[in-house]
Amino acid sequence: MTAAPRLGRDFRWYLTGHAVSSWGSAFTLFAVPLLVYRLTGSAQALGTAVAVSFAPYLLFGLVLGAVVDRTDRKALMVRLELARAALLLIVPLLAVAGLLRVGTLYALSFLLTTMRIAFDAGRFAVVATLVGPDDLVAANGRLEAVSAAARVLGPVLAGAVVAVAPIVVCLVLDAVTYLVSAACLLAIRRPFRAPSPGRRPIAGVGPEIREGLRYVIRHPVLRTVSLMMVLANLVDAVTLALLVVLAKQQLGASDTQLAWLYAAGAAGVLALATLAPRLRAAFSFAQVAVGAQLGTGLLTVAFGLNRSYVGGLVLWALVCGLGATINIAATSLRQLIVPDRLRGRVMTVAAVLAWSAVPVGAVAGGVLTERFGPTAVCVAAGLLAVLVGAAFLNSPLRRADSSRQERADAAGSSV
Repeated sequence: MTAAPRLGRDFRWYLTGHAVSSWGSAFTLFAVPLLVYRLTGSAQALGTAVAVSFAPYLLFGLVLGAVVDRTDRKALMVRLELARAALLLIVPLLAVAGLLRVGTLYALSFLLTTMRIAFDAGRFAVVATLVGPDDLVAANGRLEAVSAAARVLGPVLAGAVVAVAPIVVCLVLDAVTYLVSAACLLAIRRPFRAPSPGRRPIAGVGPEIREGLRYVIRHPVLRTVSLMMVLANLVDAVTLALLVVLAKQQLGASDTQLAWLYAAGAAGVLALATLAPRLRAAFSFAQVAVGAQLGTGLLTVAFGLNRSYVGGLVLWALVCGLGATINIAATSLRQLIVPDRLRGRVMTVAAVLAWSAVPVGAVAGGVLTERFGPTAVCVAAGLLAVLVGAAFLNSPLRRADSSRQERADAAGSSV
């Protein structure tokens, strides 16, 4: 018997909207860095773009998580999809008027991330209400797999679009996919969980934010997972910031070949996401997470030393795939451990902690690349990633699966 029938109609609607939206997001993910590079030709500007896109996690993440736990999640998520569609359409209008500047792209990234934080907090909570506990890894793996499949197709089609039309057309197409996603959310019958009665979404969220923080900080497994993700993202952001420079300068990639590089990364995510349920069934959380982190570091070193475009495709696919494996395992673990009433907050607390180092790593990657070149910086980032994995070989992560069982036992005894 397969897991698919158990996931149900509502989850399939959600999966469809997520897949289409991910396809469009791949267009924007490809287009924005390329636009920044065309406007500036600077690795430092690319690093700044990555940093700006993650800054909202630090500024608004905790508040947005508490708001999501108080709000009608379905209505909020639909409105966010519509708002993101409207925001993306502004950039093509500015480009047509000849007013597009790199600062506009920074602002776009900042606002899109702010909306994404709130949407992802809702998504984290909603998935756990649409499927049963035993299907969470399969559901999250399915979500990651279909979005990765869309990201495989997205950059390739974006490269084809860029070959015949202005880059900003990619943003128009992404806007359309957000509208489709909103329609799919509206088709879901099951409630996403009603908001707390008689409470305004934003007023007095301080105590609830502190509750979410305390839950993560006091839980040894969640705290350790978050610490590992902080350090891993710090070094991963360095590589992400210089990817376009590496592709252009070291691999000699054209715009179309750059699109294929992004697609290769998504293909790696797709392959490993499909295997995620089997990996978690065969190995402990610590073995999956730490092993994937060690592998990511070694492959990043190889990617930095590589001079072959084909070799770069393979190595980048593996780097991205292993990174996705860590994320799927960590997300599923949090969903199993955390009570529903705290899920929105814990999601954003985890995101704030995990992504807090990305702006630092991205800016540092851009500055260091300008000074030392992409090869040296990429190799150094890979070695640091290996050290991060090694640091968590003997840590509370080894008790992650027992914490999962304790939560399941507690939920069963409360029924």
